[in-house]
Amino acid sequence: MNKITQINREGIWRKFVDAFFSVPVRIKIGGIIALPVLILGVVLNYWIQTGLSDWLSWKVEPGQVQAAMESGSRSVLLVTGITALFSLLLTGVLMLMLTKPLLELSDVAKNVAEGNTKSRARIWSSDEIGMVGESVNAMIDHLVESQDDLKKTNRNLRALNRVANAATQKIEIHDILYLILNSILETFHLQSGWIYLFDAEREALHLATWSGVPEELQISLLNQENGNLCTCRDELSDEGDRLNLQIKNCNRVEKIGSLDGCHRHISIDLVGSENKLGLINLLLDDDVEISKDDLTLLETIGAQVSEIVENAWLQLKLSEKEATRKTLLEALVRAEEDERSRLAMRLHDDAGQNMTSLLIRLKALEKRTNSIELGQEVAELCTHFSETITKIQGIAYELRSVVLEELGIEAAIRNLVKEMLEVSGITVACEFDTSIKRIPFEFETCLYRIAQESMTNIVRHSNATEVKVKFTQKDMKLFLAIEDNGMGFDMSSRSEEIGYAHIGLRGMRERAQLLGGSLDINSEPDEGTSIRVTLPYELETTK
Repeated sequence: MNKITQINREGIWRKFVDAFFSVPVRIKIGGIIALPVLILGVVLNYWIQTGLSDWLSWKVEPGQVQAAMESGSRSVLLVTGITALFSLLLTGVLMLMLTKPLLELSDVAKNVAEGNTKSRARIWSSDEIGMVGESVNAMIDHLVESQDDLKKTNRNLRALNRVANAATQKIEIHDILYLILNSILETFHLQSGWIYLFDAEREALHLATWSGVPEELQISLLNQENGNLCTCRDELSDEGDRLNLQIKNCNRVEKIGSLDGCHRHISIDLVGSENKLGLINLLLDDDVEISKDDLTLLETIGAQVSEIVENAWLQLKLSEKEATRKTLLEALVRAEEDERSRLAMRLHDDAGQNMTSLLIRLKALEKRTNSIELGQEVAELCTHFSETITKIQGIAYELRSVVLEELGIEAAIRNLVKEMLEVSGITVACEFDTSIKRIPFEFETCLYRIAQESMTNIVRHSNATEVKVKFTQKDMKLFLAIEDNGMGFDMSSRSEEIGYAHIGLRGMRERAQLLGGSLDINSEPDEGTSIRVTLPYELETTK
């Protein structure tokens, strides 16, 4: 209970203190000045009416004492009233002196809050209020500097972001540079600019793009004669030090003479990791001033554009190398398949026909012989010749797939399933992506040969009864998976024998790697074997 009472008392005291300090400044000042005067007047009046009468009673008559007390009381009240009035006048002056700077500080704060950062507080004196005014002005100055820095930072970020966004466009490098050039001109409120690129292989500059360039200057820029080179191009063609960023007079513009007020341009060097890549020129009016912050931003943009240009050249070279690699790969695969076709034809036409001719002659010899023993030997030879002819025909068929050439990979794999697995009594479940039609020759050949080798291993070694074949496409990749429920093998213990050293498995892996893909083999004893081929390929080119 006592604790609750104490809390209530503290709450009442807190309310009193808050109410006391919430009194306006004018009233506080008036009270400070007028209250002592009033207290003094009341005290004097009380003394006159009490203590003064005792003192006067010793010297004057009682009637005179009463008259003197009344006269003194009136005088004290009059003096107190006059003094209080004067105090109030003085209070008004002091309040004006004190509150006017404070009210001006309040108005300045409101103006700044509304966005008028040019407003400043007037310093009336060097007292405490003056110190507050100086602090407010310093705070506003700091706020303005912070806003300016923020605006510059936002401008810089917008400019760099526009350059980065242009670089992400799936367009040719010259179009990207055109977008970048326009964003630079817009950022710095300039009218004209152009970009040179340096071709290191030809050791020559070429005009990559331009924007806002007058017709007379366009003609001069497109003129590649060395005699018309601007100083910046001449220095870029030189093997000297790198240019970095400079503001210089343009002799090309000076020769034209019709561009009034434009004789300078900013030259921003585009430098790669190993060589010079080009140059950005921004035409300046004579009355345009470029600040250090602007130059710093231009240097940053120059470094960013240099990286973009270098990446574009590297991408171009990579594309050329990739195209060359694909051409060579296709030539290699076609040469291999051509050789397979040639061998198949030789086996079928030459060896096969010769073996058939010999078989016919042996059968004729068997009929003409009179010796039973010799006849049996000739009959055995005929049997061996027939088996050999059948094997040669099978080899010739495996070397060349007419179904693959004419109908594509799906029909070819289905044909392998039918002639290799199903004839062996193996149950096969096939799943094919119907969106995949014909794909490039080298991809079809790779997948076909891997499927052929896998099914050969299943028939010869796995003792499988069920096989799953799945051919799909997802995320710009082709997937071929072949799984069986056969005897499997221990990959760790037989890695040297079959893991990746076995000629058949190694050949499958090499075929996949030639196309930038991979081949994964998983197997465990009595758990079957799965082979998964992954090839990178954009299906949009399929037809």
